[in-house]
Amino acid sequence: QNSKPTILMGDFNCDLSDGNTHCQQIIKHGFTPAETGCTYCSENTLTNIKKDETLDYIFVTGLSILNSFRIYDSLIQITDQQHISYSDHYGVKAILK
Repeated sequence: QNSKPTILMGDFNCDLSDGNTHCQQIIKHGFTPAETGCTYCSENTLTNIKKDETLDYIFVTGLSILNSFRIYDSLIQITDQQHISYSDHYGVKAILK
């Protein structure tokens, strides 16, 4: 067990609600996920999905998560008539101590 604070973050391509995934294995090793809601979402203009999923995480051990939230979920203006999402996945941000 590592006694130093550790942060794992990125697109893990697994949703914690899907049961025994590699994300569940990370939690079993003592990491806590920052809660943000869906990051791969049906409302995103760059996806064509029906089910919202959380695939992007910040996992921490040895730190407290003071706050966490989704970022880059607003649209950017391309032309007067066209607005799109930044990416097909929304970002994740956490305030840690």
